[in-house]
Amino acid sequence: MKTNRVILFLCLLTLGLAGCGKHRFDREVFYDQTFCADAWDYGNTDAKTIDQMVAFVNKNGVKIRDARLVAKRGPDGCYACTCRSGQVFYGWVREDDLAAVQKLGFRER
Repeated sequence: MKTNRVILFLCLLTLGLAGCGKHRFDREVFYDQTFCADAWDYGNTDAKTIDQMVAFVNKNGVKIRDARLVAKRGPDGCYACTCRSGQVFYGWVREDDLAAVQKLGFRER
């Protein structure tokens, strides 16, 4: 009887773990920040700007985790609104959300 319970427990555990994969945040995405053409508002600090980006992405039905803003290079050779600032947003999304976040301008890393 005890052996049956152990086998049943192991089977349920295996099934539970097999279903976890589709809920993991396993796709890293990035977005090149512009000087002022991004779809979200800008904060007066990087942390507040990240919060604005996360809120925008969440509002569009995508959950993003571990969002950060990294200075990767110097700005483009122009300072127009659509020129890249040299900073890049990074974050992790679920595979099921990859297409939706790409429609918002993010690319998979």
